[in-house]
Amino acid sequence: MGPPTEEDVYTNGQTLWYEEQTGIHVEEWTIVVEEAETQFNLSIASGEYPDIYFNTFTSEQVMLNVDGGVFAPLNDLIETSGPNFKGLLDTNQWMVDGLTAPDGNIYTFFRTDSGVHMNSQNKMYMYQPFLDNLGLDAPTTTQEFKDTLIAFRDQDANGNGDPNDEIPLSGASISGLDPIAYLMNPFQLWSYSNDFLIAQDGKVSFIANTDGFRDGLRYINDLFNEDLLAEETYVQDNTQFSAVLSQPTKGEMRIATWPTNVPVFFIDFNTLEDAIIDLLPLSPLEGPTGLRQADAKTNRLDLYGTITTSCENKEVAMRWIDGLLGEPAHSVNFYGFEDINYTLVDEPAITGAIPSRVRNLDEETMKNTTWNNFVFGPIFDTVELRYGSKDVVGDFPWMFMWAHNNYEPYYVDSGFPLVSWSTDADMSVEFAELKILFEDYVKQAYTQYILGSRDINDDGDWQAYLDELDAMGVDRYVQISQEINFGK
Repeated sequence: MGPPTEEDVYTNGQTLWYEEQTGIHVEEWTIVVEEAETQFNLSIASGEYPDIYFNTFTSEQVMLNVDGGVFAPLNDLIETSGPNFKGLLDTNQWMVDGLTAPDGNIYTFFRTDSGVHMNSQNKMYMYQPFLDNLGLDAPTTTQEFKDTLIAFRDQDANGNGDPNDEIPLSGASISGLDPIAYLMNPFQLWSYSNDFLIAQDGKVSFIANTDGFRDGLRYINDLFNEDLLAEETYVQDNTQFSAVLSQPTKGEMRIATWPTNVPVFFIDFNTLEDAIIDLLPLSPLEGPTGLRQADAKTNRLDLYGTITTSCENKEVAMRWIDGLLGEPAHSVNFYGFEDINYTLVDEPAITGAIPSRVRNLDEETMKNTTWNNFVFGPIFDTVELRYGSKDVVGDFPWMFMWAHNNYEPYYVDSGFPLVSWSTDADMSVEFAELKILFEDYVKQAYTQYILGSRDINDDGDWQAYLDELDAMGVDRYVQISQEINFGK
């Protein structure tokens, strides 16, 4: 089940091509566009299951449907009819760890995501022309970052004759645009999942009560007190932020620096035509103690797709699905067909490999040709394939790889397994409730400390904050995460 980006799956070029490749015909497709989760639950409740479900599942859903006799174990099928799947398991232990249920069986297929922009999502971008105008290099330490923002504030960085219209640093209150996620890392590793939890050597800990966290808040509060961090950062949403970003004063950019993982989401290219080329992805900053790091997750894995117990030809179903994990099916799914959807050229790809692909994005050519990448089937997404297109300065994949290269040397994995196989539904519900509770409270508190309505240098105020965390059950929050993720 997934969004039908193809016009007609029965006549789609990839469907017909894959049928010819495998000799297997899919008799009936049911594509659910809206309320997919509800429709899946209704299908399960009906007791009449299709041969294959293409859904993303939580581990709880998997075990529930295993207990209900809906999902068939795949282990033997992988051995006899899934050579591509087996090969991936044999060479990727992290995949085995993620897919294996507590009873030792594998019940689902999977999707991975090699998008390098996802490895470390809390990035900071700076407008390169401002640096060039002032003869500055990119900052690499927290002190240099502050000094650079001061220069933007005072020295007419956009060169329009008005020294007061630049905004040195801005953002928004939503995850992804909140500067704390980048600025905290020189003091305390920020949690990749934004839940204030990290794990080191299988031991879960809370990050928002540490001395490093307090030091990070002191630093960000100092930026605010120096008029370097825009106050509206913590009251505006992404739409309001984007409106300021995309309305340059006198034709010049106003915001010098902002946090984001995918900057193209917030830029109006009609007014900032060359903005992507002009954006510099800053490397992680080195803090006063020498700490330099970026929270990261370099492997990602979703439980996706299953063969049901109703399927009478499980070996055939396995062969059909398994073929999607091999070449050339994976290439067709991602790029389409050579000389129709792309051409090969003897020029470097983003990865540096030769030849590379140049996509043909003509709407008529693309129409009903492929399943459009992530619509159907399992995905083993590789960097070599995903970034196999021609390296073009200014294209989005080029920007993603550039930013990745600046961050990769400083990656620190926040330590949690790719899939948490919790068999205690009540504990999972309790954890979800505590997660919301702590996310809301800590965000409210750190916003107050940054903007100065609470004094981060007041020991009594800080102790009151710590006492409130204890009263809310921070130890229980950590304990449940420990049990869910590591079983102890």
